[in-house]
Amino acid sequence: MAILIGFRHNQEEFVDFAKVQLNIQQNKRTEALEKLEELFDTNEIYIADMCRYQHAWLTFLQGDAELTKMHLSKIENETIFKELAHIFQAEILDFIDNDVSGAIDSYLDFLELYPQSIYYDDVRLRLRELAS
Repeated sequence: MAILIGFRHNQEEFVDFAKVQLNIQQNKRTEALEKLEELFDTNEIYIADMCRYQHAWLTFLQGDAELTKMHLSKIENETIFKELAHIFQAEILDFIDNDVSGAIDSYLDFLELYPQSIYYDDVRLRLRELAS
């Protein structure tokens, strides 16, 4: 339901977004990536950030962690997707790049930036694991 709210004044963009979801279900990632890019410039920041996050996730599934990090860094609006992007970047450093120091720094930044996050405890616990 929350996803639909962003499209309440943008029926055309909703149709485009629905087509992207269909492409994803059909495992047509390249086509989905192209259509998501078309939605980056919408006036609705929630939709733009959601599309950027989903684009980053699909890029990650395509096997390009560096490009994924670049896409995640472009999520700049204060939406839940900025918070999720921060965690995603930290997890790439942690689990893909095996950059423990970079991951710790990123997780610590997250805790400082988002003290009220529902992910706060999970991030704190991961930091504890890395420290031991």
